[in-house]
Amino acid sequence: SCLETGSTGKDCMSQTSFFHRHRVSLSGVGLFVLLIVLLIIFWSWDWFVPLVNRKATNALGRPTTISHLHVKLGFVTRVTVDDLKSEQPKDFTDERAPFFTATHATVAFDVWDYVWHGKAIIPLLALDAPTADIRRRANGTNNYTFPSSGSSKDRSSSNSAFSLSSLKELRIDDGHIHLRDDRLRADMNTALH
Repeated sequence: SCLETGSTGKDCMSQTSFFHRHRVSLSGVGLFVLLIVLLIIFWSWDWFVPLVNRKATNALGRPTTISHLHVKLGFVTRVTVDDLKSEQPKDFTDERAPFFTATHATVAFDVWDYVWHGKAIIPLLALDAPTADIRRRANGTNNYTFPSSGSSKDRSSSNSAFSLSSLKELRIDDGHIHLRDDRLRADMNTALH
């Protein structure tokens, strides 16, 4: 093409040498952009489900699973899990029902307030069709005590620790609780809306 345009050898060389010299770099940039586009197209928060299941099981001290994870990022980030199920603790494996289930559980977390003020604000906790099977035996053991993640002194000194006042709105749709207390000889079923 340089001969057709009448360009001199030096001009011709400068026109083509840039692309010849940088074709590996340009190919690498193109491949990187393509990978980013494919990642955006095929991204799935479900890739983190095994990690969430492991962390929840360790934190609660009982097998806990979810089937799907949905995250909507923003200043107030919303996390929704589908088919939440927390089994009975080790000493209550003879119970037929799981300790807790929910069709969907949504938590909104105010990231902006946490970053700038160090406060854990939960604008919304919504549960769809939650069920709970709560029991206290005659010897005082129960299935609703969870392992602590540190001493009470550590928890009270933390500014960002979650407290009930951090929860702004609680929504429960079609909830059911089965409560048995052998000490009080009580067996109750409660519906929550």
